[in-house]
Amino acid sequence: MGTLNKNILVIILFSLSCSVTAQMKYRLSKNDIERFELKGYVKSIFYREFQPSFKNRKKTKYILHPYTFLSEDNYRLNFKKNGYLKEKNSFTIENNQLKKFADWSYDYDNENRVFKEICTFFDSNKELKWEYNYKKDTVEIVKFSNSEPNLFYRYVQENNTEIYTIRNSDNSYKEKTIFEYDNTNRLISIKKNYDRDAIQEVIYTKYIDDHNARKESEIVEDIQQEKKHISKFIYNEKGDASNTFVIINGKKNLFLTFEYIYDTNGNWIERRTYNKDKKLVSVTKRGIEYY
Repeated sequence: MGTLNKNILVIILFSLSCSVTAQMKYRLSKNDIERFELKGYVKSIFYREFQPSFKNRKKTKYILHPYTFLSEDNYRLNFKKNGYLKEKNSFTIENNQLKKFADWSYDYDNENRVFKEICTFFDSNKELKWEYNYKKDTVEIVKFSNSEPNLFYRYVQENNTEIYTIRNSDNSYKEKTIFEYDNTNRLISIKKNYDRDAIQEVIYTKYIDDHNARKESEIVEDIQQEKKHISKFIYNEKGDASNTFVIINGKKNLFLTFEYIYDTNGNWIERRTYNKDKKLVSVTKRGIEYY
């Protein structure tokens, strides 16, 4: 798979995922089990990503190898009984084996809101810490680091809009994102500014009906580079994406099919991704443990 298609695949899988999001409004409205759309009393879930190495020209025989394109491809999440995230362990690949990359831990207040988050890296002395401060319509976060300058995050709720800003200590860098929601609190647009006043990227989301949280399509407009990505989704009877295709600047670029294996609770434990030629592209496995 070429670099461009790898990048597109990452965008699609990220769009389908309900992993940790920058939207504070969404994060505070549900526990983590709900945000990840998991069923049952999940204790832990271990995501592992594999890529096939084909052994014959017909591409019918292959060996699966551990694979990572981003550091988030292989990780374990541990949940508390109330459905909130307790720990996260991320892994990288070395000599075809998983190797621990970093650990996250989370502390909560009496309202089940994170007030402290710590990340420790295994191959260095680097440590990151986030401290949260909740006000009426505002959440302020400070990111402390023992190896780089601190960062300051701020979320402000205004009716159906959430304004998210990032800055460093001397204000030499600023970033702003505006999240807009419909009347049922579904995200309908994201507008991003990267260290500039003008909007540089816009993401629009359309849903399959007036109440469902499933996306029908997502449009990403890179205003600076004048590029437009349109992703469209089709779902199976369990609500998981079965097909998606991407149109870039008016030209259909990528078509993917997803096949799943489910456990007895209805959570998928294996997802196989195929391209338009029905060639296997990747395999994602989820080991799920329940309380």
